[in-house]
Amino acid sequence: MSVQRIAEDRWSGAEPFWLCVLPWTSQAFERRWAVGAFAEYPDDGLGVCRAAVLRIGATACLAQAHPQGPPGCERVVLSVAADSADTRRDLDDVLRHLGLSESELAAVRPGLGPASWQLWRLDDNGNEFEMARFQTQGHAEWVGRQYQANGHRQTYFVRGPAAPAAAARMGEPEGSAAS
Repeated sequence: MSVQRIAEDRWSGAEPFWLCVLPWTSQAFERRWAVGAFAEYPDDGLGVCRAAVLRIGATACLAQAHPQGPPGCERVVLSVAADSADTRRDLDDVLRHLGLSESELAAVRPGLGPASWQLWRLDDNGNEFEMARFQTQGHAEWVGRQYQANGHRQTYFVRGPAAPAAAARMGEPEGSAAS
């Protein structure tokens, strides 16, 4: 089956990175793809949030909708984890398995593509190693802080898409740079 429920713990600790808004409400999605009922929980300001963790093709997604929210919020928003290697590839995979074209979506996040925020490690000998890539600067910095909080001695820093030579070291004031 192209669409299936997966364990919710697959999503624990992952920052959602929204891809698109589907043309279906959560109830219509449940019926169309036979994934069972979405979980429900209160969400401040938007009423009840209906959510499910799904595998659509090869892509793990978080599906969320707010049926009591403002117009448009009742439709399913699909997100992938912010450490996705390529969000354009993820969207194309999802569309292929849902039998949709991009023009049928209510919205698509601009700028989808390969992850461009890099987490780097500087070791005691001055060697730099790329650790991982992320879709957002905030998630890359958060992962770097997690490494440092766990007692790793190396320095971790993030390089972004605009200035690959400029880097912000984790835990240091802005303006610090690694060579």
